[in-house]
Amino acid sequence: MVWDIEDAKPVSEVSQFRSGLFALAIAHSGKLFALGGGSYGPGGDLSVWSLSEAQEVAFVSFGQFPIEGLAFSPDDTLLTAASQDGFVLLYAVNLLRGPQHTKQSQPLCGEILAEANQVFVVPLSKVPTPMSRDFHYAWKLELIDPRSLAKLAGLPVLLADWEIESNAATDRARVSKFYALLSPSASFGSLRNYVVFGDIQNPGWNEGFIAKIYGDDSFVATNNSGTCLAHGSLNQLQAGQNLEAIKARLLAEGFMSIPKEPTTRGLDHYRTRFIELSLDGVRHLRTDAEVVDFGRKHPTKKEEDFRGIFRQEEPFISSILRAGRNYRPTELLGLLARPWRGLAQASGRMSLAQPSCVETIGRKLRCRLRGRR
Repeated sequence: MVWDIEDAKPVSEVSQFRSGLFALAIAHSGKLFALGGGSYGPGGDLSVWSLSEAQEVAFVSFGQFPIEGLAFSPDDTLLTAASQDGFVLLYAVNLLRGPQHTKQSQPLCGEILAEANQVFVVPLSKVPTPMSRDFHYAWKLELIDPRSLAKLAGLPVLLADWEIESNAATDRARVSKFYALLSPSASFGSLRNYVVFGDIQNPGWNEGFIAKIYGDDSFVATNNSGTCLAHGSLNQLQAGQNLEAIKARLLAEGFMSIPKEPTTRGLDHYRTRFIELSLDGVRHLRTDAEVVDFGRKHPTKKEEDFRGIFRQEEPFISSILRAGRNYRPTELLGLLARPWRGLAQASGRMSLAQPSCVETIGRKLRCRLRGRR
């Protein structure tokens, strides 16, 4: 809230600032004000606003530490931003315009999610997140001008040529080229029947993986931030390997007899392996998570039984992760999108879902850990 001291009345109010807020400066002209903040690791966020309209006119980010000091020059032509690690940057105010754009160098794999009038790309699966008893999406990225991708709701895609547009409130993706990794004509059963194998840890948020096998025997594998590791079809890996065989194997190994709860450890530091089996749309999630109780023996029977099944599946999982992305576009069903019109320059960072620990794709990998500021 910005107040006029003489009139004792609010001039404007800003609530859309997604990270910690540590600094504010008002231009001597009274026309602009600047906000500085950010997080440790992800770095500093700087936005410039119109004082009368409370409208953001520019956003930039830099470094690995929050911005903790801001000042306009006497003539308002320069804006100084200082971060805790000793860096001081000078910005020409007249050159600060619009959102920040960062070109992404790595392809992103995920699924298209349509909600109301918005379209997002989300991970292949929800995962255990720090200090939570439930699974959540590790990230959720809204798409700008999503008309082409909206038709692929529920399907896995690969964003081949894309950038992230950032402002003080959020990050959104602008996509120029993408591939569908499952045919839009695929049967409903291909999406209702699948198996997910996952291994997630914190710290080391990006060192794990998610591998999903769909009902048509296609597969996609990513790290926890969505960077594509592999995609293709099981018949290209090993003869006789298909989703039905995997389901039968898991059931024979005693997958359904493993207790459902707990699904997570509810801790800040953890490693959790999980398997999700969907049978005609009914999800069955099992994990090696257990309530930590130093008064009893660990690993518990639940932990041992699950890890026994996971170990038996590790050679198969490894074959998927090693498969790579060596298939031609025609083998990706030939759905090369028409380039989206709009900015072709570059920008970075990614809008996060509700979990407290997540990593973004742009500006390297970013992680916001609960309790670590």
